[in-house]
Amino acid sequence: MAKSSGYFALFPTASISVERVNEVLNKAEEGAREDDYAGWFYKYVPTKDALLSVSEPFNCTKTPVGNIPSEFLNNSLEELAAILTSAPSEIDLNREYFAVLDERTESDGSVLLCFIDDEDDEGKVDWVRHTSLTSSLSLGGMSMSCGSWDEMKFSWERKKQRGGGDILGRE
Repeated sequence: MAKSSGYFALFPTASISVERVNEVLNKAEEGAREDDYAGWFYKYVPTKDALLSVSEPFNCTKTPVGNIPSEFLNNSLEELAAILTSAPSEIDLNREYFAVLDERTESDGSVLLCFIDDEDDEGKVDWVRHTSLTSSLSLGGMSMSCGSWDEMKFSWERKKQRGGGDILGRE
């Protein structure tokens, strides 16, 4: 699988209000700016055309976004990974990590950070629930080899075991 340090796809898999989508995007951008990672933003991907189009420069999504119905409602993480990895190679898009707005996002603003584990070519997807504020920073750090998926997953599991909730990151 070709990997990239490009933008991170953000797939909506549930009906999420446009207000919540904009809040998630704004908080992710805010978190990245706080830590001088201004380049680590999401590309909001509500449709396959938004992902697969190479006719325009591929830029991160700026808010506000309009009310765009998602083509990915109820898609599995594995289905999203297959869609992502089949995107044209010219698109500056990370092929190892992506994020998902799911049914829980609407209530608490958290996102699923996903990792495509292609070590055995099975396309298995692992995930961790994260705050939107620090989500893009975590993905950016891992794609630059500043920390690893296993380290983040360990921290998340440990936090849950200690009764600290199931969302990693700060608000």
